Amino acid sequence: MRKKYKLTSETKICGSHTLYRIQALKTFETPICAIHAGEYGGWVESEKNLSQTGGCWIFDDAQVYGKARIYSNAQVYGYAFIADNAFVGDGAQVFGDAHVFGDAQVCGKARIYGSAQVCGFAQVYGNAQVYGFAQVCGDAQVYGDTQVYGNAQIGGYARIYGSARVYDRARVHDRAQVYSIAQVCGNTQVFGFAQVGGYAQVYGDAFVCGSAQVCGRAFVYGDAFVGGYVRVSDNARIIGRAHVRGNANIVQNGDIECSTDYLVIGPIGSRDDDTTFYRTANHSIHVACGCFTGSIDKFLAAVEKKHGDNHHGKMYKMAAELARVQILEGNKE
Repeated sequence: MRKKYKLTSETKICGSHTLYRIQALKTFETPICAIHAGEYGGWVESEKNLSQTGGCWIFDDAQVYGKARIYSNAQVYGYAFIADNAFVGDGAQVFGDAHVFGDAQVCGKARIYGSAQVCGFAQVYGNAQVYGFAQVCGDAQVYGDTQVYGNAQIGGYARIYGSARVYDRARVHDRAQVYSIAQVCGNTQVFGFAQVGGYAQVYGDAFVCGSAQVCGRAFVYGDAFVGGYVRVSDNARIIGRAHVRGNANIVQNGDIECSTDYLVIGPIGSRDDDTTFYRTANHSIHVACGCFTGSIDKFLAAVEKKHGDNHHGKMYKMAAELARVQILEGNKE
């Protein structure tokens, strides 16, 4: 096999590493442009850093050293550096002042640029983009058509996929997931086993944690806190300083601005499960109980029809009365 490049005698020192500028020995095509015989490229520590096959290339003043590897059709250019045991492959691109190091992997058609960092055991692949000053570290994975940018941080075992966007100073860590077309931004934190998906948006200084799910077209913003096993879906909103915990199920038109805007009672009834009463945008009360979701009046009509004044009926009716006191007369401070 004829080599496509050689190490020149031009060197530079990077910490404890001596790097050599590369020079093409033959003309070949890369996904970006043609490289002509005699053309100079970037810097490597040894030939182990850049494959002699495929269309991969290191341009400009980009640096690859340690046990890092560039292969297939990957492109590294600008002032980027790839170090340690990292590898960049397939049709991935790393450029600008981006850093990929540790045991990180960047592949597929992923793009890492700006001053972004991918490190630890993190993986970025598919058509994902990480840019700005964003960081992806730990064992996190970013893939699909996602974008992580601004000063966002993805860590732990977090997963960002689909066409999700995480940006500004948002943090997603632990085993949290952001997926589909969801957006997480501002100073938001999503952690634990929490999931944000669908068309949901979480922003401001909000926290979503525990095993909470925010999906559909739901919004969580302001200083809101959503934790436990809470589910927020459809077009519900958790806003302001509201704290929603436990097993609350906030759905159709839910509009929670403070902790007295909802009430979870359970386990009660024939299902021996939790029932959620919550305020809606028009200041009425809706109920989420099993397969039932609707107004409190329709809920009570359904209870009367099915249970009458038996034990379950009495419990549901008492819960509804307590919810009215809590939600309609509660302290709104």
